[in-house]
Amino acid sequence: MRRLSAVIIVITILALVAIPMVPDVSSDSTNASVSGYIKINNKFTEDKDLVITVYCPNESGTYDRYECNGLATGGYFHVSKIPAVTITDCFISFVVNAYSIDNWTRFIDHTADPTVSPGVACYRFTAEMGDDTFVGGKDYVISNDYESIILTSSYGDVTGRVITDSSTPVALNGATISIKDSDGSIVKRANSSSGGYFTVKDCPTGTYAISIEMTGYETYSDSVYIGKGTTTDIREVQLHPTDGWFGLDLPHTLAIIGGSIAVILILLGGIFLYLKRKGKDIIIRSGQ
Repeated sequence: MRRLSAVIIVITILALVAIPMVPDVSSDSTNASVSGYIKINNKFTEDKDLVITVYCPNESGTYDRYECNGLATGGYFHVSKIPAVTITDCFISFVVNAYSIDNWTRFIDHTADPTVSPGVACYRFTAEMGDDTFVGGKDYVISNDYESIILTSSYGDVTGRVITDSSTPVALNGATISIKDSDGSIVKRANSSSGGYFTVKDCPTGTYAISIEMTGYETYSDSVYIGKGTTTDIREVQLHPTDGWFGLDLPHTLAIIGGSIAVILILLGGIFLYLKRKGKDIIIRSGQ
C-alpha cells in the first residue's frame, strides 16, 4: 500500500511539472483561437520579441486586435479569445525587427494589406480555414512543426579580406569598405581590422556597389548581391599601390614634401637669427 501511494505521489509530481511545458491550446466555448509554429532563420526557437496579431473587424468599421507576445519553446504561438466573425474578413501579422516571411501556408493570403494597420504587413485568412466564421471553442492551426511559417532576416552581411597586390601580400588594416546604392549614396560602411578582415553587418538585400578605399592604394569597385539572412563572402581583395613616391598618391606626396620644405625653412631662419644675434654680441664685446 505504501509503495502504491509513493508511485501515485511521484506520478502527481511529474504531471504538475509537465503541465507548464504543454502548449496552451485551450479556448472557451464562445471564442476561437489561432495557433501554429514559426521557424526563425530555419530554427524553432523561443523568441520574446515576435508579436503575432489577429485583426478582426468590428461594428465601428475598425479592427479589434488579439495578440500573442513572443514564441514559446519550439517556435509555438497561440492567439486566443477570437470572436465569431467572418474568417476571410480577418487578418494576421507577424512583427519582428529585420525579418520577413519566406514561405506561406494555404491558410494565409501572401498579399499584404496596408490599410488594416499602418506600417504593418497584414495578411488575410483564406477560405482554406474551413469555416465561414470562427467557431467558439475551436483552435485553428495554420502551421505545424512540419509545415511551419518561416521568417528570415531581411538583411545580410558582407565579409572579406583586404590585402596588398604583390608577390608577398600583406594584410591592410584600416581600409574603408562602403556598400553604396545606385545613386552612390552610402548604405553601410565598415573598416578592415586585424589581418585585413572585415564584416559589413545588416546590409539591406539586393544588388549594391561595393568600394574599398585606403590611402596610397587604388580604389576597388565591384557589385555585390546581398541575400536575406545570408553572409556574402567576397574573399580576398587585392589593392594596388597608386603612382607616387614612398608608396603614396601624388597629393599626399606633395603635402609631405611641402611640409618638409616648410620645416627646413623655419629651421634655417631660426639658425640665421641665432647667428645674427650671436654676431652682434661678439661685436659689442670686442668694442668694449
